[in-house]
Amino acid sequence: MVAFLERRGGNYMPAQRLVTRKAAKALDQQAEKIAFLEAKVKTLQARLKKSIKKKRKKVKPAPGRRFAMMADVRVTDLS
Repeated sequence: MVAFLERRGGNYMPAQRLVTRKAAKALDQQAEKIAFLEAKVKTLQARLKKSIKKKRKKVKPAPGRRFAMMADVRVTDLS
């Protein structure tokens, strides 16, 4: 493009500035879009991680009891 404008008379500075300005604007828009999509990916990954259920552990009831007490369940969840 520069060669074409030089052949027309050598004054290509305004056109060169315009092309540079348009290219900078396009790069800024792409950077903004990438930043937005990266933030969206992070939020979706956080939601996915939060939605995956943890593996449950078997609660062993105390000897001599038929059912486990809630205290036993909480102790198993914490460990």
